[in-house]
Amino acid sequence: MRWLNWLRGIDLPPWGRALPPIAVLHFECARCGSLVGGIAGKGPWKRLRTAEAARCRHAWRGCSQESFRELGRSRFGVE
Repeated sequence: MRWLNWLRGIDLPPWGRALPPIAVLHFECARCGSLVGGIAGKGPWKRLRTAEAARCRHAWRGCSQESFRELGRSRFGVE
């Protein structure tokens, strides 16, 4: 099922199907409200997913680290 979703473009990471660059990145999905962020391509990487994330064709948009932390606190109760 996961492979089929990948082919359909469902629940893809912010960089799509390609390998990510090694950089500090933070993203928020405008559709389902999920958050992903950290050091892409190397780690550590944090994924905070909503219930809708498994079926979402994410509309990722970049956000600052401060915004990522605040959204993680308010939506998911995590530091």
